Amino acid sequence: PGGKEKFLEYVQINFKKSNINKNIKGSILANFIVEMDGSITNVAIIKDDGIKTGKTLKRILEESPKWLCGEHEGYHVRTKVDFTFEID
Repeated sequence: PGGKEKFLEYVQINFKKSNINKNIKGSILANFIVEMDGSITNVAIIKDDGIKTGKTLKRILEESPKWLCGEHEGYHVRTKVDFTFEID
């Protein structure tokens, strides 16, 4: 709920609250599954440019509020999401 902008805001706020070095820049590539109940599972960090940044993002994604589930031909389905988070 709230769309992509609200999710990105959630990630940015929680990432800034973590104890990550403020001088790190780059991007983290991740993917995960949105289950039919809206929960996020199977979080995988594909590319991590900084020390502990991928681990921190994984924790934030796993603690994410529930999503609206995916739909295909009117049925609720599990959905794979690819996510790139820019650190600046």
